[in-house]
Formats: sequence, structure tokens, C-alpha cells
Amino acid sequence: MFSVTKRVLAEFDKLYAIAGVVDQGHFKTCYAASEGREGRCVQIDLEDGRVSERWSSPGGTMTLCPTGKEGELLATQGFWPVFDAAESVIVRSHKEENGYVTEPVQKIPYLHRFELLNLSWGRVLLAATLCGGKENKDDWSKPGAVYAGAYAETAGNHRAEPVSLEPVLTGLTKNHGFCQTSFRGREAVLIAASEGVFALYPPAGKEDKWETEKLLSREASDVACCDLDGDGQDELVIIEGFHGNLVTVNKWTDGGFQTVWSTPVTFGHALWCGEIAGKRCLITGHRREGMELTLFDFTEDSRNPARLTIGNGGPSQICVCPNENGAEILSADRERGQAVLYTVTAEK
Repeated sequence: MFSVTKRVLAEFDKLYAIAGVVDQGHFKTCYAASEGREGRCVQIDLEDGRVSERWSSPGGTMTLCPTGKEGELLATQGFWPVFDAAESVIVRSHKEENGYVTEPVQKIPYLHRFELLNLSWGRVLLAATLCGGKENKDDWSKPGAVYAGAYAETAGNHRAEPVSLEPVLTGLTKNHGFCQTSFRGREAVLIAASEGVFALYPPAGKEDKWETEKLLSREASDVACCDLDGDGQDELVIIEGFHGNLVTVNKWTDGGFQTVWSTPVTFGHALWCGEIAGKRCLITGHRREGMELTLFDFTEDSRNPARLTIGNGGPSQICVCPNENGAEILSADRERGQAVLYTVTAEK
């Protein structure tokens, strides 16, 4: 099947968010950040292991988003545990002569996930808010939404301009899952919330509108998609419930998605599926009771996939880079406070 090696890249409290920059099928840079109030963000050079601090405080970082420019990074700050995020902001971090500079771009309350989309007509910031506001941590009366707006590149060291955002999908309670992917042959972003799972299809032109499609009515907190059984059709993989206890694979049958496989988790929080060394694989991660990061290989038997435990650090986020030998996995092992590079190698 596969062998696994583990390399700890950095360690600090409440390490939650992780992202990587890929070069020729391998991660060359890792970014890792804390959700703690005094949390830091670091950059790790994966060739020499050198760790550079991007900022020392504040934390509250849910998302790290490399822009594609050397050393430039967008991120969230001010999303504190537990769901205390009325003042959350997007920041831009970049390098100047005397070191790294981090500056606010714009305030977006309860911003949980965002991504820069490279479309044929320009770049778009797509931002998802967990909710619309809270009186306390248990208040979910104000739904979140997904917003989009044209992103203007920042020249040199000039201050980044705020993005004019418009809602493209609203009414999303516990709006947590966000997956930029290809679905049924189309570029898409999948969204998971209490109301179900939705696909957002980007507009073909700058003046066109976003297309939305509801795929599932079950509550989900994370989502991914790929062809796990090899029939040429994408299955939907979800963590059911909010930080739920079940991962399900759902296949299009008789006009709807039906569950064809499931596995229990505890506080499910990480999800990926795709091809690794010619194998159709699913990776799941949960943050309680064993805290495993697990790979399932569906290639030989999609009803009873082979299972491999990769790690047990209680991952909050993962980034996966398949390559010619297997895959590299960057994992924010939240419950151990570690940024980890797992290397999964296909056994010959």
C-alpha cells in the first residue's frame, strides 16, 4: 500500500491553519498560523528547514492564502475561539527591505474561509462567513453567506485595496465547509453548512452571474469530491453534522446523492480525496478520540477500502500534493500544536 514518514516543521500553541506553495510536484514552502489571541504565523522553507516569523500577534487565523507572488500571503486574523469573530479581518503579509510587513486589508466579520480564484477574465476573492453575527457562542440565529468580488493586484509595497464584495449565496447556518475543486467537469467551489451542500460555479465573464446548485440537504461541515469507485462520476464526500462524527461517501443514484460508504470520526475536521500514485484515495482527520489522520484506498474495493493511519495529531487542516511517488501532506496537527509534513510513498 503506502509507507509514511513524519517531519515536524514547527511547534506552537493552538496551531490551526496551514498552507503550502508547490514547485514541481513538491511543497517548497509551508505557512502555519495559530488561532490563539496572541497567536503567531511562520513560514518554513522545506529545503533547509529555516523558520521565519511572518507575524508574532495577533492570531485568530482560520485561513492562509498564498497569492502567487513570491512571499506574499493573505490571511485572516481576529477569529478567536470559540466563534468570537465580530472583528475578524483579512490581512496582507509581504516582504520589504527590513523584513515582513503585515497590514489589514478589510474587516469581514465572522470570516472563516476564503480563496483567490484565477478565472479567465481576472482574479476573484471568494469569502465565506460562518454566520452573520452572534450574541453568544451558541447563537446561530443569523446565517452566514458567501461573497465574491474582483481582486486587484497590489503593486510593490503599496497598501492592498479592499475588495468590493457582493453576496452570491446566503442563508447558510454554520457555514463551515469550503472546497475549491472540479465537479462534474466544471470549475466549482463546494460549500457545506447546516442547510446542506452547495456548488458555486464561477461566471464565464466579468458581467455574468454566479451559478448555484444545491447538491445535498443534509447538514455538513466539510466537503470534497472525486471519483472513488472508478466509474467516471464524482462522488461527494462529507463530514456529516457540524464538526460531526461521521464521514460519508455519497453517489448520484436515482436523481439524488445516496450514501454508499461511511466511517466514524470524532470532531471531524479535515477532508481530501483524489488520486495518489494511481490509487483512488480519501483522507480524513478528526480532533478527538484517537485524533487520527487516516488514508483510505478505494481502488481494489470501493465498499471495503484499505485503511492506513498516517498520524494522530488531531488535524484541523491539511494540504495534499500528489506526486510521482505518492503524496506530501501538510497537516496542522492542532491538538499537538505542530505543523507536520507527512510523506506518503507508494510501496513497489
